[in-house]
Amino acid sequence: GNAYEHLGIFNKSINCYEDALEVFKELNTPLRTHCIVSAINSMGLVFAELGFYDKALEYYEESLKMAQNINDVDNLMYVFSILINIGEIHYIVGSYDKALMYFLKGYELSKSSTVSQMQGSSLLCIGQVYDDLRHYNVAVNYYKEALRIFETIDNINGITGVLTRLGYLYLVQKKYKEAENLFNN
Repeated sequence: GNAYEHLGIFNKSINCYEDALEVFKELNTPLRTHCIVSAINSMGLVFAELGFYDKALEYYEESLKMAQNINDVDNLMYVFSILINIGEIHYIVGSYDKALMYFLKGYELSKSSTVSQMQGSSLLCIGQVYDDLRHYNVAVNYYKEALRIFETIDNINGITGVLTRLGYLYLVQKKYKEAENLFNN
């Protein structure tokens, strides 16, 4: 399913995830629920990519309910990922209050993790919402905190994402010197 998704053959991707889901439901191992959550969440990703946001939300919400019942260390990552996915759908359709709610839930959850990537990602998402709402000072604070985290863990993709957003924000505000300084450092 994942391979077909990356190739852009979405109908085959969904079919594979549906087939996998049926197999996972038959498993009798501790990983059964993990596999089911992963397949359902993955179908949500495909529908989101296709622009079927309501359908994507259905799959995300179903996988979130299941993931919240997993009682092991992987639970945190599953729930975090799904919260961010739900937030992203709301962000895309312009439901900023709902997006912010899910991104903040993801951030709160990430604080109980040793995986700093989660905190940086959620802070970047929160900053994007405030940026789009034109609450630029608030957005800058979230971006800078995300940047600090990504620099600490040497996450080049995260650093690039934050610097791009910050640079664009400064350009929109006509703060050309700040934007130039970002790109020169």
